[in-house]
Amino acid sequence: MLTNAEKEQLSKQIQLYRMLSGMSVRRFAEAIHMSSATFAKIQKKASDVSTCTYDKILSNLCLTYHKEIPACIKTEIMELHKALNYFDQENCKQIIDRIRKQLEAYQSEISCVNLTVFFQNLSRYFSQLYYLSENSIRIFMQYHDIFGKEMSELICFYCVYSSTMVSFPFEKQLYEQHPELEMIDYLPIQVHLMTKYQHDHNFEKMILLGETIKERAIQTNNQIMLYEYWDCIVGYYVQIEPNKIKQALKEMYRLAQTKDFPLIKKKQFYGNYGRYCMKEQDYQTALDLFYQTLKLPESNMYVYSCVVLNILFCESQLDVASDFRKFRKMNRQYFESKSDYGLYCYYCEKQNLKNHERLAYLERKVLPHLTFYDNVTRYQIDVELEHFQNTSKKLSILKRLKQENEDKKVSLN
Repeated sequence: MLTNAEKEQLSKQIQLYRMLSGMSVRRFAEAIHMSSATFAKIQKKASDVSTCTYDKILSNLCLTYHKEIPACIKTEIMELHKALNYFDQENCKQIIDRIRKQLEAYQSEISCVNLTVFFQNLSRYFSQLYYLSENSIRIFMQYHDIFGKEMSELICFYCVYSSTMVSFPFEKQLYEQHPELEMIDYLPIQVHLMTKYQHDHNFEKMILLGETIKERAIQTNNQIMLYEYWDCIVGYYVQIEPNKIKQALKEMYRLAQTKDFPLIKKKQFYGNYGRYCMKEQDYQTALDLFYQTLKLPESNMYVYSCVVLNILFCESQLDVASDFRKFRKMNRQYFESKSDYGLYCYYCEKQNLKNHERLAYLERKVLPHLTFYDNVTRYQIDVELEHFQNTSKKLSILKRLKQENEDKKVSLN
């Protein structure tokens, strides 16, 4: 006989199973040889349904139910929970692979079938940065608490980070519909919440939560979560206290040098820090950072081309002759935009062109391809023009850039 608490849990597992299978209530009721009205009763008040009815449902699904997740899988889930807390990406991948392998032996048990779907998605997140859809987030969040604390927090982690990729309004809605998210003390989720507060301009809550994250990260020697704290704080400084940005970035740089710091985070940071130094006209520091980025494992050809373009820009500002033998040869396919490719070709040809030819090159082969999103390219052209005397050609290009910037401001408003 099932207790009322067990009936509640089993009812949720059945409903989760239905939703993950994509079946409507009517179709699912037919599949388990039950009327829609009877199945609706299970959804409304699970404890009023007899154990015999639950046994019948499971039998028709060719499934069983156990009150606890198998001990071997539960142990691995706890290990994954710890590894994710330190963003140990490789360890997370290995643990998820072991969990998926172990779940194969329990495909007759309903909770294990449901967990299999979740871990299939989570595996893709760590291998391909795959995020859940809005519908999947809603489904998993509705039943996140039926597998135990650690599993609940893993589900919430994946859902909140996926919600940001759906849209900021949906992320806000998710937190409103699930106030328990703000009560979870799992650091990866708290870091996300801190970032949400920053986006919402709820700076008082952001700072208070940030101090908690910082203290806990220091106490547990969690360098990656301490880095995430500083990453969020920098976003706040950009808006409120720009004089503190540089010191915060130096602290992040120190953390990025620590042993076992995730390479993906290090590469991301070097790029961001380099672009900040570039905007501050600290071209030598920016150049050093971009070269360090190139030494790390490559993400994709678009990232590679972007880093090389930033290197060429910095070397141009420092009046350093670029050694193109250091870089691979790149064609249009390497670049996300035509303007980026045009600027790359400009740097390749620059040494062979006279000043008036350089201006003509920028005007004919780069400017026509600028799009709404080419902010960095537009900035780099603007700075490059400072090297030229105020000829009519230069003033014409500057006027065109200024007009495009004004048009962009109007579009944003």
